[in-house]
Amino acid sequence: MNRHLCALLFAGVTASIGFVGQEPTSSQYFPPRTFGDIEGRFYAAALQQMGEAPLAPTQSREREVYRFLWAPSFHALAVVRLERDGDRITVSATRVQRGAGGNRWGKVEPRIQKTLTPAEWSLLSEQLSAARFWFMTPKEPEKRDAAGHQIIGLDGDTWILEAADARRHHVVARWYHEEYPAFESACYCMLEWSGLRQALMDIEQYGHGVRDRLTTRCTRRP
Repeated sequence: MNRHLCALLFAGVTASIGFVGQEPTSSQYFPPRTFGDIEGRFYAAALQQMGEAPLAPTQSREREVYRFLWAPSFHALAVVRLERDGDRITVSATRVQRGAGGNRWGKVEPRIQKTLTPAEWSLLSEQLSAARFWFMTPKEPEKRDAAGHQIIGLDGDTWILEAADARRHHVVARWYHEEYPAFESACYCMLEWSGLRQALMDIEQYGHGVRDRLTTRCTRRP
């Protein structure tokens, strides 16, 4: 599986919410120093294009939000948002195609909306706890070879998970996501539960066997 730090290029978008006619900045969506300017603007623009507003602390113990952005090098980007508001747990998801003919973005697919079971929410909470998500660094730790040179590659997929509860907003991005199994499981299960089947098929292009390896982690066994 090819996993390297990504050199993301370009960021530009016709806004769909919030910043109409403007390209969003990284700081409008993410805490300071979470991403470099180019990649931060790219991710922010993708979220905005898919109708996703910036997250912030919810100010309520009854409300939590988790958002997974799957950003591959060549396929459509996908976003899944899980929200708990009291006893109600909802899932909202969509994808945006990459543009053609000089356009940054293509079609935004119809949004899927459904409910999540308490058992699934509990499983997600356990995975995030096992990952120590709130203590993970936002950025991927640098990778270096035996000679001490930084490893930088080109193609792959970035997994970005945001969370907001009553007091906090935290973001974690990982390119070498398979090195963080609990984090990877939480992200993948969100995508599995969302019903974005094409995105699940696309993930397989970035590491054969990913679906077989991770799908079994998304169902609580007796």
